[in-house]
Parts: sequence; C-alpha cells; structure tokens
Amino acid sequence: MIRNLVGSFLVTLSLAGAPFLTGCAGSRASVITPEEVQTHGTYTFTAPPAEVFAATLGALKTLGYPIAVTNEEKGIIKTERKFIRAMAVGGNYSAQAIDFTRQYYLRLESSDGASTSVTADPKVYMGERDVSGDKVWVLEGPEGERELWKRLFTEIQSNL
Repeated sequence: MIRNLVGSFLVTLSLAGAPFLTGCAGSRASVITPEEVQTHGTYTFTAPPAEVFAATLGALKTLGYPIAVTNEEKGIIKTERKFIRAMAVGGNYSAQAIDFTRQYYLRLESSDGASTSVTADPKVYMGERDVSGDKVWVLEGPEGERELWKRLFTEIQSNL
C-alpha cells in the first residue's frame, strides 16, 4: 500500500546526501549496477591497508555515518543507516511518515601491501525496505551518487 501511495507522488530528495528519487522520477532515476560501483565507487589509494582502513573510518564519521561493523583483517566496513529525510504519504483521510535512510558497505583490498582499493557500495532504504536495486538513484549532479563517491574518496585521501 505504501509503495502505491509513494508511486503516486513525485518525490525529489534534495537534501545533502540524498542522491535518489522515488516514484515518478522520470529520466533522471537510474539503477546502480555493479559496473557503476566498480567504475565510480571504487578508488585506489597509494597507502597500505591499515592506513587506508583508519582513514576510511575517519572519513565516514566526518560525513556523518555511524559505524556498525568493522573487520580490518577482512577489509570490511559497514555503516549504520544515516537518516536522509522523512516524507508524508497518504490519501484523503490519513497520512504516514516514511523515513529514507542510506548506508555504505565498504570493501578494502590490497594485492601488494603498498596500495589499497576501496569499494563503496551504497544502500538506500524506504522505511525498512531496501530499495537499492530499484530505479531510485540520481548518478549525476551536485548531489548525485558520483559526486558523493568523490566526496568520500577525497575525505579518505585527506586523512592519509
């Protein structure tokens, strides 16, 4: 029911860090493919894994992402969900607020010990529903996902 109600609205999430659209987003909405994450959501730093791991944790905290899980040996960081916005949806006699949140799953890998690649896979939730695989992402623009990746990687680099 909520999905049908949301589908009847054009919802543009224009807050900082809200790179996605839902509902009738039109031609701007995209799906994030594994190729997109590999091309734009992965960056290699010229630093050993331990340094990049610490720099990545610091960058995520600076960008407002609480950390949920870390495993330095496996090169895994998972953030908690970060609140983006709430949206009221409803009909003639009722309304319900739905929270939109996002989080990152990050993988750090090094083949030589001197450089480390970071892959940041974003996830988006509408309430408790993971909509990350849906056509809800804006990739281009000042708050698009590519810009958010760039900000994350710039912040990591500044911590090295």
